[in-house]
Amino acid sequence: MKYTSRLEKDTRIFTRAWFPEIAQEEHMKFKNQRMLISPLLLTLLVVVFGVSAADVLGQKKCGNTGQTVKFTIQNNTSKPLEIKVVNDDCKEVSGRLLKAGDKAGGSSFVGVMFRAYEFPTGKLISEIKLNAAQSIYKITKPKPTVSLPTIAPKDGFLKETNLIRAKKNLDPMMLDAKLTDACQWFAELMAEVDKGYPVHNASELGMKKLYKERNKASQRLVYYGWGKKNKAHYEVTALDTVQDPNLIGNHFARLWALSKTHYKPFMDKDRTKYNRVGFGFAKAKRGTNRYYACAIFGKIKQFEG
Repeated sequence: MKYTSRLEKDTRIFTRAWFPEIAQEEHMKFKNQRMLISPLLLTLLVVVFGVSAADVLGQKKCGNTGQTVKFTIQNNTSKPLEIKVVNDDCKEVSGRLLKAGDKAGGSSFVGVMFRAYEFPTGKLISEIKLNAAQSIYKITKPKPTVSLPTIAPKDGFLKETNLIRAKKNLDPMMLDAKLTDACQWFAELMAEVDKGYPVHNASELGMKKLYKERNKASQRLVYYGWGKKNKAHYEVTALDTVQDPNLIGNHFARLWALSKTHYKPFMDKDRTKYNRVGFGFAKAKRGTNRYYACAIFGKIKQFEG
């Protein structure tokens, strides 16, 4: 094939090296069509001859600016990636396979877009648009999406707790905002430090000096406005894996109520019969679907409906 310029020759050599399918496609275009202008040739016309793209093929949807840049694409994932290029017609052209840890590159135009697909699943991992300010493009595996619950965990916790109590013919609990605030703060603190096991005091997390007024559960209740006259309380904490974020509250209610050590406030087996409860949770800093949870039971002497 004859080249109209050195720029076209360099571009086509790069194209064949990275994307042999493009070379074959354009060879067939030149062979079978008299006046067909390829996306790369269109760019060449704009760069070398100053011909407007709109004058040649109408408004160009995708493609390059005409400014050449050197680039390197590096696969920093643990799986092979299929790298595809998007041509001026916004169509993907099959490219090459880039093994995990490998890198490849060359010269192309600012504005040219590449897409990286996980092989063989075909899942889109990354989209790269070449720019003049960057030469190395590292493709990393995207962080897993954190599923957010559509059902408030505190509501799920209260519902599950009262279902368990109803089976024992016990009065329903009521959710208390101040108890919940105290629990939520401590659950978040446990999750932030992430010792790998639940605790009851901030001092066990190395935070006593920082949170003197919130070290123990009784102090946290006062701090968040729970009346001093309602001194009786019962706190339970836990760390567990929950696959469905919509069942976080339900999960921990069952975990505690059906255990041999934390069931008392759920079943009215403690010396105090509680009528209020608060619940808090937080995702652990490490791992997947690991949650710290806290529940505090309290009693208001004058039961308010």
